[in-house]
Amino acid sequence: MEAFSDGVLAIIITIMVLELHMPL
Repeated sequence: MEAFSDGVLAIIITIMVLELHMPL
């Protein structure tokens, strides 16, 4: 469960960074 939460957080952070560099 903890690993799953870490994976979700990593995905959310990645999406946020991509949106900051490449706004849709």
